Amino acid sequence: MAKYEIMLVVRGDLDQEQANKVANELKATLKNTEVKENNYDGVQQLAYEINKLKTAYRYVYNFETTDVSLINEFRRLAIINKNVLRHIIINLEKDYGYKATVNTKKVQRNEKRAEVYARQKEEAERRAVERQAAYEAMKAEREAAGLPVKEFVKNTNSKR
Repeated sequence: MAKYEIMLVVRGDLDQEQANKVANELKATLKNTEVKENNYDGVQQLAYEINKLKTAYRYVYNFETTDVSLINEFRRLAIINKNVLRHIIINLEKDYGYKATVNTKKVQRNEKRAEVYARQKEEAERRAVERQAAYEAMKAEREAAGLPVKEFVKNTNSKR
């Protein structure tokens, strides 16, 4: 059975009885479910106005079901009902945050970029060692011939 949580925000300008009636009508659509927990938070101040209303009743239902059509019916009725300001249905078994942070395509792309970067870094280090060895060989030749020797300066402003 899948675990769900529904939060329902009902108009705050209704009486408590009317708000409870709206919430119970919607809850009745979840007839073949195991309701684990009902929370009624009462009238609360909204963070921002919704349909020019500053207060609302909040209901939270936690339940288990295998019938997805009940969830769809609840959603349809919540959208139709003008007394419901907002609703959200969350499948608690899905870890949405984890999926957002560990997207397989993005992970693969980043791993590939890291490999390319590591290869480029190794190549740059190899070239630097080769340049240093070439400089040392040139320095030895010039000293043997008695010619002046320029100091080797690492190019720190390289675009690579």
